[in-house]
Amino acid sequence: MTLTGSIFPASGSVYTFSTPSGTDLQAMSLESPVPPLTGSMVAPVTLRIRNTGLNPITSAIVGYQMTGGSTVLEAWSGNITTGQTADHTFATSLTTPATGSFGVTGYVGNINGLGADANQLNDTVSRNYILAMSGGTYVIGSSATANFPTVTAAVDAMRQGGITGSMNFLIEPGTYFSPTGGYDLSSIIGAGGSTTIGFSSLTGSAADVILYNDTTGTPSSARHTFNVSVPGVSFSSLTFARFNIGSSTSAALNFNTGAHNASVTGCVFNDLLGTSNFASNAIRMGDCNGVSIIGNQFNDFYYNIYQSGNNGAVGSAYSSGLQVISNTINRCRYYGIYLISVSNCLVQNNLLDQMHPTATFGYGYLFQPLLQGDRFGEYDPRAATDLPHLFLQFQRGSCQHQPCCEQRNFRNQPYGVGHSLSYLFRRVSFLQPQPHPPTLGIMPMWRITR
Repeated sequence: MTLTGSIFPASGSVYTFSTPSGTDLQAMSLESPVPPLTGSMVAPVTLRIRNTGLNPITSAIVGYQMTGGSTVLEAWSGNITTGQTADHTFATSLTTPATGSFGVTGYVGNINGLGADANQLNDTVSRNYILAMSGGTYVIGSSATANFPTVTAAVDAMRQGGITGSMNFLIEPGTYFSPTGGYDLSSIIGAGGSTTIGFSSLTGSAADVILYNDTTGTPSSARHTFNVSVPGVSFSSLTFARFNIGSSTSAALNFNTGAHNASVTGCVFNDLLGTSNFASNAIRMGDCNGVSIIGNQFNDFYYNIYQSGNNGAVGSAYSSGLQVISNTINRCRYYGIYLISVSNCLVQNNLLDQMHPTATFGYGYLFQPLLQGDRFGEYDPRAATDLPHLFLQFQRGSCQHQPCCEQRNFRNQPYGVGHSLSYLFRRVSFLQPQPHPPTLGIMPMWRITR
């Protein structure tokens, strides 16, 4: 017998291994139906069988039964030796119920025409299904006409059965608390491509719907509100409140690698706890392309808009297509907009209005490294009078690894009473790269002058 891979037995556990013997056929898995499944849908049934004995298997009776239905039996023939598998798709398909859920059980028997095999405990396998949600508009809330009582219930329904079309969730006025780990949009069957998922206020007012982050996770956990990995997710006219931030990096909206073409429009982000560290994030993005962040308000966050894109570890392309337009960042604790390893971005007409009273240093924009084709404009920071070290910073790495000097910067108008002249600008221009202060790293920094 040959064992491959790593085995990590639990402490105190005893494992017994034996060589195959006799004749034994296992009903291994139901390979179909495959979600997403809709009501009254005709779907094929495929049973995978495996030879777990010593003798070759050349024939068997296989069958399946859907919840509440009759048993379908068919003959299988072939030749599978120890460890080999075979798939049998039944000539008789099943029809799903109109609503709800159902189960399917697969069977094997009369192996090689000899009746029962050596181990009858593995002669059946079962799988449960939840019907997918059809594309359309659904209401979340406590009213009698709402489709789901909570955001959790709506997200769970998508995750369990998948979706067959674009989903538009309208949230009734109220306060909603996310579950441990946040609302999980990391794996939804049917999402992607032209199929989108949207969440917005039913009334169109962000003040009417308040979404709190995970307040029940352990202190070391990432207490997100939404944790997104599927593409095409949008949020509009909602208020996100960060109340209980863990010590791990957390965000109101956490867009993981692959969450492309997301959009956040007309939302309000409030950091109520006021923790001034990296765990305080409003919007945090990984390697996501085509994200739009437009017309939002951010209050009291350490990181307001943060993206750490593809640095070349995955393929050669940087994350691209980010649009950050007409956002207001109030009482920023450190970083207003922080972008790393991105290209072809549009950052325009954003207002940084006052740094937080407890802040001692901050960046309105920080872009690292300098990438090709990005456009920055209409930057309007109104900084607190007691914070002279607020500025627009661009960093670049080695030219042999990435294009440089291709940024276009236009109509930036930082101003504020009480700043030193080196940070009081009416117009921004690029000079030659200047030596970067040793305390801030080894890369050169673009100096900005009047």
